[in-house]
Amino acid sequence: MSNTDTTKRVLPKDVHVDRKAPRRGRRARWPWIVGGLAIAGIGTFLIAGVDLPAPRMPLHTRAEDQTGQSNSSPMETHPNPTRQVAALGRLEPTGKVIAVAAPPAASDAPLSELHVAVGDAVAANDLLATFANAPRLEAHLRRAHAELQVHEVELERVRNALRLEKLNAEAALRIAQTELADAERVLQRQEQLSTSATASQASLDTARTQRDIQQAQLDQAEARLNEVAGDVEQHPDIEAARLAVARAAADVAIAQVEVDQTRLIAPISGVVLEIQSRAGERPGSGGIVRIADTSTMVVRMEVHQNRIHHVTTGAPVIVLGEALTEPLSGVVTFIGLEVLDQGLIGTDPVVTNNARVFEVEATLDAPSAQVAANLINLQVIATIEIAE
Repeated sequence: MSNTDTTKRVLPKDVHVDRKAPRRGRRARWPWIVGGLAIAGIGTFLIAGVDLPAPRMPLHTRAEDQTGQSNSSPMETHPNPTRQVAALGRLEPTGKVIAVAAPPAASDAPLSELHVAVGDAVAANDLLATFANAPRLEAHLRRAHAELQVHEVELERVRNALRLEKLNAEAALRIAQTELADAERVLQRQEQLSTSATASQASLDTARTQRDIQQAQLDQAEARLNEVAGDVEQHPDIEAARLAVARAAADVAIAQVEVDQTRLIAPISGVVLEIQSRAGERPGSGGIVRIADTSTMVVRMEVHQNRIHHVTTGAPVIVLGEALTEPLSGVVTFIGLEVLDQGLIGTDPVVTNNARVFEVEATLDAPSAQVAANLINLQVIATIEIAE
């Protein structure tokens, strides 16, 4: 046995040597590597600015929704939970908003001038706008007036002619009567002379002929007078002339309507809410000006069908909204009779939007109406008090 062999340390057979074990004095590096990667990942997440989802509000913090069922927890209690009915609503004028459209005579003519602006108060029949076809239609109106005057003059001429003809017939009758009387006196004298043989037969025949002529003229005068002796206004010539005047007057009326329709007139008293067409533009189907009578305002609510039996006319209503600095108040004045689909949508994503509702209307008091007049169509939340 060599010296090198004697230097090797002989271990007992029952001792196992792990040759993969780290050397004494060297620490394992993998925990540090994993920790570094984790820190780098968290830093990257924060630097990227990713927002974590906000926690949902507890269901018991939501107001009673449009389904008519409370979202409150069964374990939570509220004092007098059935004393109010909550509903979504909208602020509107009592008479709603009127879109004043272009009149038929305006056709596709553009606006020539707009006489109002948004926010202007107007009275019924005030001039709102005029159309570019006004000069042409005004010329038609002047021509129709001229034609009417011509026919009126003709009617008066015919009337005067008939009156004059009647006067002439009466005068002719008087003359014929006088001449016949003279002819009869001459004939009578000739007949007397013929009995005394102082008058010739020729003179007697001439007197008789003259009397017959005068009698014929009298008959003609009487016949003519009978023709014109009736009411002048019933004469056929008068009727024809009067019909011509009536037709011309109708043309004037039509032309006047067309001229009037070249001016847009306010149908009601109210406030101009919106201008939808400007000067030089052809009005669209949506109208030219939107007007509303904001002297009285209402809140139109949608009450769920399973809560409508609690609502009565005269019930007090409190109105809240994001744009309202203080609550509005009013009373229920109308309850619909027809079940409708829900039209107003709330902000709560949990609430269903396909509910069946009744339309309920509450009229606001005067101070509330003044506030609501500047917030038309604002969506609000209304609470209706339930009678005991």
